[in-house]
Amino acid sequence: MNFIQDTFIMLKPDVIERSLVGSVLQKFELSGLKISQIKSAVATRDKIVNQYNPSHQWFEKVGHKVLKQFELYKINALMYFDKTNPESIGQKIFERHINHLSGRQIVIAIISGAHAIERVKQIVGDTEPLKALRGTIRGDWCTDSIIHCNIQKRALNNLVHRATNTVEAKHQISTWF
Repeated sequence: MNFIQDTFIMLKPDVIERSLVGSVLQKFELSGLKISQIKSAVATRDKIVNQYNPSHQWFEKVGHKVLKQFELYKINALMYFDKTNPESIGQKIFERHINHLSGRQIVIAIISGAHAIERVKQIVGDTEPLKALRGTIRGDWCTDSIIHCNIQKRALNNLVHRATNTVEAKHQISTWF
């Protein structure tokens, strides 16, 4: 059985603006993973939507995660969203994300190696920067949080997008390469 995988990452505009591209890529290389392909691109709305290819379930999952943060901090989500329906909130979050990325410079790469998808997940860290462990990309360099960005009605700055499974990785690689 072969455990060598290809996976997809996208370094978001914040990485470029903060001059962290080399440091972020070095984390993958120092762990023994290989950068098989890499390029810089300007994110277009169509490519980003195609890359994420969100479903109703994806919107609900994101919406629930955001609502949990509002509950945790005892903040009324209706102060920041028109509705408290998880799918509606997920759609709003996605729209903010698309607007944040569209027209901006990104770096996209194919990362290869044994168990690449799981290892990239470990290196990148938790989607919620506050939960990301020290030593991970998000744990070391993120200064944002889910609650903070949503109170400011903007996208989450968590530096890196990564594919979560083999189907997603193949789809995202074919979108950009």
